[in-house]
Amino acid sequence: MKRTALPLLRCLLLLLACLMPAALAEPTKVACVGDSITFGFKIPEREVNSYPAQMQQLMDKKAPGKWEVRNFGVSSMTLMQKTDKPYTGRKEYRDSLAYGADTVVIMLGTNDSKGQHRELIAEDFEADYHKLIDSYREGREEGQPRIILMLPPKCYLAGNSIDEDTIHDTIVPLIRKVARDEKLELIDLYGALGKKWNEKLMPDKLHPSAEGAALMVKKIAPVVMKKGRK
Repeated sequence: MKRTALPLLRCLLLLLACLMPAALAEPTKVACVGDSITFGFKIPEREVNSYPAQMQQLMDKKAPGKWEVRNFGVSSMTLMQKTDKPYTGRKEYRDSLAYGADTVVIMLGTNDSKGQHRELIAEDFEADYHKLIDSYREGREEGQPRIILMLPPKCYLAGNSIDEDTIHDTIVPLIRKVARDEKLELIDLYGALGKKWNEKLMPDKLHPSAEGAALMVKKIAPVVMKKGRK
C-alpha cells in the first residue's frame, strides 16, 4: 500500500468508529399506558390507526430507527386500584413494566368517573396515581424512566355511566396536581378534539376516530421527541 493512502485510510477508519455507536444505538423505547382511548377501541385497523401506532409512523418519518412505541392500552381500565377493573391488575401493565421503557406516557382517568367508582376518587385517585408512577421507577436509575402524564380528551356523552362533569371538575385537576407534585411533564389533551362534539373526530362521543387520534399525536409526539432518551 502506498504511504500516501495511509492517511486517507486512517481518516476512513476514524469516521467509521464515530458512526458505529450511532448506528448500533438502540431506539428510545416509549410505553403508552392507558385505557380504550390508548388501545384504539372502535378504530378500524387500530394496529395502524391508534394514537400509539400513528405516533410510531410519525417518528419513523422524522427520525427513522430512533424510536420504538408500544401500545399497552386496555379498554375499560381505571387508574384506581379498588375498582373492578384496575389497570394494575392486567397483564398489559406487567408487560409495560417489563418493557423497560425510556419514556412512559400515561393517560388514565376516564373510567374512574363512572358512577360506581366516584366515591373512591377523593381518597384513592391521587394516591394511586403516585403509586403507579413509583412502580415504573422501582429498580431503575434515578430519573428513569421519563414519565409524561396526559389529561384525557373531553367526553361528550350525556346520561352515561362515564361522567364528563367528574372528568372536568375532579379528574383533570387531580392529574394536574399529581404532575405538579411529581414535577412531571403534562400534555393537555382535554380540548384536543374541540370544545364541541365533532362526529368525525369522536363518532361515539367517547372514543377518538383515526382522525381524532391523529390530532392527539400532533400534541403528543413533539413533547415526547423533544428530549428523547434522558
